[in-house]
Order: sequence, then C-alpha cells, then structure tokens
Amino acid sequence: DYPEFLRRVKEERVDLEYKKYLALKAFEFVTEYDALIAKTLKRRFQLDTERLFLSLKKGPPLRYGENPHQKGWVYINQDEKGTFLRTIKKLWGKELSYNNILDAYSAWKLLLELNSPACVIVKHNNPCGVAEGKTILEAYEKALEGDPVSAFGGIVALSEEVNPELAFELNNIFLEIVMAPSFPDEVLSILKKKKNRRLLIIPLKKGRGKLEFRWVDGDFLVEEEDSAILDRETLRIVSGELTEKLLKELVFAYKVVKHVRSNAIVVAKDKGTLGIGAGQMNRVQAVKIALENAGKKAEGAVLASDGFFPFTDSIELAHQYGIKAIIQPGGSVRDEEVINKARELNITMVLTGIRHFRH
Repeated sequence: DYPEFLRRVKEERVDLEYKKYLALKAFEFVTEYDALIAKTLKRRFQLDTERLFLSLKKGPPLRYGENPHQKGWVYINQDEKGTFLRTIKKLWGKELSYNNILDAYSAWKLLLELNSPACVIVKHNNPCGVAEGKTILEAYEKALEGDPVSAFGGIVALSEEVNPELAFELNNIFLEIVMAPSFPDEVLSILKKKKNRRLLIIPLKKGRGKLEFRWVDGDFLVEEEDSAILDRETLRIVSGELTEKLLKELVFAYKVVKHVRSNAIVVAKDKGTLGIGAGQMNRVQAVKIALENAGKKAEGAVLASDGFFPFTDSIELAHQYGIKAIIQPGGSVRDEEVINKARELNITMVLTGIRHFRH
C-alpha cells in the first residue's frame, strides 16, 4: 500500500473512500495482531478458553465454486504453516478448481495412511481405487483395475516419483490431476502432452493433528480429525482365525473405508480395492454395491465396514460372494446375531471398537 499511498499524497487524491479503505485495513492488522497474541498465550499457558480466533487471508482465485453458477474462493489460514494448500506446488495445467482442491486433499489424506508404494484414485471426494504394490506402477495398475470406469476424470495420488513407464500409462486415461512427490524432467515432457491435466508436487508428511470445521448457517461444528489407529492388542477376533497376512489385508481395507462417505463398505484383496460402496442410506445397499462392483473377484477377499451391521443380511450377502473375512467396529444391539451368523458361515470377523463415519 505504501507506493499507492505516496502517489495519492503527491497527487492530492487522498479522498474519503481511500481513507475508509486504509482505516479498515489498519483495524484488520491490529485485530489480527491482537488475536495472534491471544492464541500464542493460550498455547504457551496451555489454557482452554471459550473463544477461537481464525486468521484467514484470501488466496488464489477459483474459476467458480462447486458448480459453475457459484462463486468460489480460497482463504489461507495464517496460523498454520504446513497446510496442504501451502505445501503443494503446481507444475503444469490450469488453476485448481474448488472441486479439484477437495478431491486432491481427500486423496492426499488417504495416501498418507498407506504403505509405499501406494496409489489413490479419487472421484467426487470418494476413493474409487486404492492399492499398495511392490512398485509404484503396480500400485497404480491395481488401483485403476479396482474401478476403471469411475477413475475416468478422477484424481491420482502417488506415493513415489513418477517414472517414464508409469507416465505413459497415466496418459492412457483422462485424469484431472496427477499428484506425486516428484516428477523428473523426462516424465514432465510425457505428461504435459495432456494440456488439460494438472500436475502437483505433494508432501508425504502431515503436520500435527488439526481441527475440522463444518459451516452450519453461520456457526461452526468443530471436531478433532479422525486420526484413530488400529491397535492389534485391542482387536476382538469373534469368529474364525486371524493370520498375520489376513490381518494386513483387513487393516488395509479399514484404512480405506475410513475415507469413504458413510454408509461405506470396501471389498479388497491383495491390498487393492475391488469394490467400494459409498454414501448409502442403509448399510446393506452399500454392501450390495461394493460386492457387485467386485463381482467374481470378491471370492476370497475381505470386507470392511465403517459402522456396525444392524442385521445379518449383509453377512449373508458377503458369504454369497465368497468373502472370507470382515472387519467392522461392532456396537450393534444385534452384535451377537451378526457374530453367530459369521461363525455359521465360516467367515472370520474382527471387531475394532472404532467407528469411522464420514459425512
């Protein structure tokens, strides 16, 4: 503002409207500084008060909001230095859209929970293909195979540097965004052939646990992010036997289902998703969708549920498709019926005690 201010003073153009602008900006700076002092003392003294201060600054422009008729903006939190939007770097492509940011963030959060090499494909804020592999190419191919139809126009997040072989595979499908920790020059020359695709460099480390906010007509719901981790010692094996290999398969599926809109079901095998049922109003419908998407591949696979099973119908349906193990939080008044049905059908069942609803 100083060059503009000096120019106006020199030209005697410091009118009332400009004074209003400067006054408002001055009060914003003072307010932000006072809030910073309060937040620093709160953190230093480890005291909890009834007020929460946010310092937000308008960031890069968005073409529009969730839909073209809606305006959209990004506001950057000045109190957090290592956020997703502050640490990503766009190497190629158009500006990120509102939906791009939501989907990219969703893919990144899930990717950080997986063992590398790993790949996450997201569409409409839900994972549609997720896999771990021996190589990053294998992880991508397994993730894509999980739902190649939904992957079209989606976002791919990769845990390792993109190599030329993978780059050529990525060019075989339309993708909005490809995200990875690095892109060598030879890979960029391949991927840049798709002019409408964005290429993002992403960090593979997340900052400290954060709060999550939901706007409710001018007010906010605030909660801790869902960072619960499964503990082998607290798992309850209520049906069948649990081998170490089977446990790893179940843990993988449970990591994925945590990031799917509720009611959520994930069918997986060999650390790759085969079918995902997302956002259904009843659980058995989510089970049907996931199993139908998996088809015959569901034979010998595992199934993860973000919430408990209220009835035995989902267990019976899983058995029809050959599911060998189920992981779920438990907690239903009909848990005993559900467990007995799993025992009757020789399905291994593990209760976690941790629900993963996502709305």
